[in-house]
Amino acid sequence: MYKLPVDFIRMVRFGLVGWNQYVNKTVDEDSVSNRLQQFYYLKATINKPMVIYIPDEESTVDRGYLIPLPQTITGASPVINYFHYSKKVIAENLPDRLIDMFSWFCAGRVFAIMGSDASSKICYEKVNELLKSSQ
Repeated sequence: MYKLPVDFIRMVRFGLVGWNQYVNKTVDEDSVSNRLQQFYYLKATINKPMVIYIPDEESTVDRGYLIPLPQTITGASPVINYFHYSKKVIAENLPDRLIDMFSWFCAGRVFAIMGSDASSKICYEKVNELLKSSQ
């Protein structure tokens, strides 16, 4: 069981040493996929691993835990080979080069929700322009 970082939002990719494949999504503790682990032919293997996400509901700081399956390959402790996740970023920590781009994108979303497609299109074009100029 691995405790998640405080800034964890979503898992992107996870893998243990010995696994032949990475996992791109988690399953809930109460999911059907997790309940099927009791059957021999449906268990997670090194060729088709899975990761169970257990939220930590007692703490407001911690994000929860990940349980990789299969946990042990040869009886040894599992070692993380790769773990990439989306981090929680607050607006104050956004890099300066992304602030304008993010503001135009949000404005475009607001205009789209309000039904103003022409204004939304202008905002998205500005985002694309800023993306091209930043490369």
